[in-house]
Amino acid sequence: MWGSGEAKRELIYVDDLADACVFFMNKKTNHSLINIGTGVDHSIKEYANLIMKILKINLKIILDKSKPDGMPKKILNISVAKKYGWSAKTSFKDGIIKTYSDFLVKEK
Repeated sequence: MWGSGEAKRELIYVDDLADACVFFMNKKTNHSLINIGTGVDHSIKEYANLIMKILKINLKIILDKSKPDGMPKKILNISVAKKYGWSAKTSFKDGIIKTYSDFLVKEK
């Protein structure tokens, strides 16, 4: 893993992003930009550990601290989306389970 694994990122499940696009295309707003996100971030190392737990695999994470972490934190301000009543519905865990299940079906 590049860097320390401590950089934080916000991830969103693709179906939630699609839902937000449809939701806001059908809304009258006076905003030219509306951030779509979950409002939740975790470290890259936390994501890797959760994915291993969900998939029931145990791998050793090797940190390559000679590589950069990048921005320490990337999270969107989703207050406008919330004001209009939209929020993501899929947790990171459920998104990984759905994505992996879909992958297994398509691999057969």
